[in-house]
This record gives sequence, C-alpha cells and structure tokens, in this order.
Amino acid sequence: MTSASASPVRGGTAGAEARAVAEADKLCAEQVKEIMVTNTQSSLANAAGAGSASVTLRCLAQGDRELQRPDYRSAPNVIIQDARK
Repeated sequence: MTSASASPVRGGTAGAEARAVAEADKLCAEQVKEIMVTNTQSSLANAAGAGSASVTLRCLAQGDRELQRPDYRSAPNVIIQDARK
C-alpha cells in the first residue's frame, strides 16, 4: 500500500491519488513487475482543500494470470450480526 497527500495547489484529493498511484507504479517497476491496483481511498484532509489518498496494490510478473481488470468493491461500512442463537 502506498499513501500520499497534496495541498490544494497540487490538486488536493485528486492530486494525492495521482501521486499515490505514481509511487505504487514506481515501486513495482523497481521490481520489474506490473502494477495491479486493487483499491483506492481518498479523503479531504482539511477545510482548505488538501487531500490524502492511499492505494492498495499488487506487483505481478508480466503475463501473470491474475493481471487482469480488477473487480473494485467498496469497503463495508455496516456489520450485520445474526443474534438469533
């Protein structure tokens, strides 16, 4: 996982996400592998418009069968418990 932040002048939330993806891509390139982003999260860091972002990724060898279009899913924000027992 990589994380980044950006001031409003550097693009705020969108800039932070772009920087995090670029950092992740560089990490995989250093290993001579391909990047597969599995999740991204971004948020407003303050009222002035600064943003932060984190990217969850996998570095896979070129031609790896798992290197395909990922199925993005939002993280659950509700937990349902079965209390019938």
